[in-house]
Parts: sequence; C-alpha cells; structure tokens
Amino acid sequence: ELKGALLDAAVPKALGHRDLQLKNGEWRSRTEDGELSPIAAFSDDWAVAGQILENEEISVYYQCDWWVAGYRIYAENGRYYSEETGSDSATIEFYGATGASTDSPLVAVCRAFVASKFGEGVDL
Repeated sequence: ELKGALLDAAVPKALGHRDLQLKNGEWRSRTEDGELSPIAAFSDDWAVAGQILENEEISVYYQCDWWVAGYRIYAENGRYYSEETGSDSATIEFYGATGASTDSPLVAVCRAFVASKFGEGVDL
C-alpha cells in the first residue's frame, strides 16, 4: 500500500508530472522554470489534497473505523451504491481503480486518485 512520501510522490505523477526525482531523501518535481521543487505533502495537507477531492469528485465517508474514498459513490436508505461498478451493498469494498480505505481521510483520497490513474501499482 502506498503511504507517506511514496504516496505523496505518486499523486503528482497521477496529476501528470513526469520528472520526479528523489534527492537527499526528499521527492522533488521539476517546475516550469526547470528547478527541482519539493513535492507537497498531499497525504497530510487538506489545502492540496482538498483540490483533488473537489476536482475529481471523490466521495469520502467513515465506515467501521475506516475512512473510505472512491468515485461516484452515494448512499440511499442506509445502503451504498457505486455508479462505476454497479455495486449495491451495505458495505462497498474497493479494489483496483475504484477507491481505497484507510485510517486517514486524506490518505484514502490520495490512494483512490492514484488508483484511478494507475490501477493497483505505480512505478516511481
């Protein structure tokens, strides 16, 4: 599972950044002016991850001690539905590009976003 600095590096890659480098133990991305700039802590910062949540229309909710994030999920009469998979159940399990669950809402959002672009794995 992606977490910490690796998850924070996978998010800009999913956003389309191609020149990611690990320099002195810190992930960096090349800016438009050619400089290497530290990558934002997407999994810890609502200001940056919140933009992904809003722009990608990712759903986030808390269920059974876990934060769950995924695409096109809604609840009706105590049941959860996914337009993407056609799931109809009291609990939606996420696999592949559908979404993610974890103990942090930001990590769940970031994992769901990265999985939507790369599936189960991403090479950094």
